[in-house]
Amino acid sequence: MLASFRTFTYKTLIFVSMYFKYIETKMQLILLIPLFFYMLSGICDSVMDTCMHHFSTSIFKNKDESFWNTSISWKSKYLNKNPLEGLEKWKILGVSLNKPVQLTDSFHLFKMLREIYNVAAITTACWVGFDYNIFWLIGYFMILGMVRNLFFNIFYEKILRS
Repeated sequence: MLASFRTFTYKTLIFVSMYFKYIETKMQLILLIPLFFYMLSGICDSVMDTCMHHFSTSIFKNKDESFWNTSISWKSKYLNKNPLEGLEKWKILGVSLNKPVQLTDSFHLFKMLREIYNVAAITTACWVGFDYNIFWLIGYFMILGMVRNLFFNIFYEKILRS
């Protein structure tokens, strides 16, 4: 009887240990989700700044300038690219709406994506952070910021340059 109790206890301890290892691994994987979103945010920011400040030396210089070159792409939201003619309109179900500026040039498209990724990163980080104290959460946000800046600099300085 004692031997079977030991076997039962041993198997239970192994199961509990494996369960907590699974939960710990799952939490570690969940912690990567906000990092991934912040990494994407930094990449979007680097695309915006590259198009704005270094278009002529970027990987975008041979692409459609009316979309990628911010010195002229800002006019894409206007009829015939002329601000005096007003904004381009879409007719949807008989209602005239301004064409979303996010679809007219790279700067605004990547700015919209950056904001989406920032909100997703912070939301998922707070959701994960409920299991931790405030000091852990502050440290985690600092790590998120460093990862975002790291990916911004890698793309801005190296990858997006031709």
